[in-house]
Amino acid sequence: MRAFFAAIIAAFALIATPAAAQSDTIDFGFAPPIGSTLSYEIVRASALGERRAGMRFVRDYRFERDSGGYLLWVELRSAEPLDAGDNAGLMEAIAAPMIGVRYAIEIGPNGTPGAIRDQRGVWQRVLEGVALIGGYYAGNDDFSDAEREQMAAIIAEMQNKGEAGQRETLLVVVRDMLALAGQSVRAEIAGDIEAGPMPVAAAMTARIVSDDLARVELDASSPGTDGTGVRESVVYRAAPSSGLVHRMERTRIIASEDGAAEDAYRETHSLRLLHEMRDTAAVADGVQ
Repeated sequence: MRAFFAAIIAAFALIATPAAAQSDTIDFGFAPPIGSTLSYEIVRASALGERRAGMRFVRDYRFERDSGGYLLWVELRSAEPLDAGDNAGLMEAIAAPMIGVRYAIEIGPNGTPGAIRDQRGVWQRVLEGVALIGGYYAGNDDFSDAEREQMAAIIAEMQNKGEAGQRETLLVVVRDMLALAGQSVRAEIAGDIEAGPMPVAAAMTARIVSDDLARVELDASSPGTDGTGVRESVVYRAAPSSGLVHRMERTRIIASEDGAAEDAYRETHSLRLLHEMRDTAAVADGVQ
């Protein structure tokens, strides 16, 4: 999903060049706060029929200056299920190996993520959680053989990822926060974007809503290759001065063109800056 919207933002950013009218362009710089801990709440949920799942995470981020750019320290502080369903304990256990693990990601001067320090060690923690999933599916009669096979394939893919694949997976934790860093966004633009095997019809609007806070909305839809369609929307609230996203709400719906609404798969993902803890004081976000 992040790659889907990253491609759209990048494509539209290419259109918003200096040749475009400056009056209807919002420029997002990249000047992250140094010496502050940024605490974000991340909520992810999905639903398919009566099956629902979701997790709430709190993750801390801290920028430091580094040669030619920045180091971004990341730490998962907590992870808890959204409800007390049958798989709530499993979901919490899967995330547990990463809680309290502090690691650094190299960030370029324009906000582009780079290498991950001690990537191998961090990835081993991820695999500890992944290993729990196989046993859960194998011993749970609620899942069909096809579902078990599908999950086994996903687990095998995670376990066999090369260094580049591991890096891309680990960088998920910073993609949304840095989605607009260093970008120039037109106030209103629409068109067809090549963001995968199928064409994507997309529209984006952007406006300044208050002092150093912009609202960027993206809507996109694409026909699937198997008779299904994908509709996605995202709303960002971000500071043009720092380039950081303060809030984000994203929805993704996958449904067959002639299927019932209750058969659709729905996924939501939100990001919210809880507070900024400076070395000397805590500053409330105040984003509405």
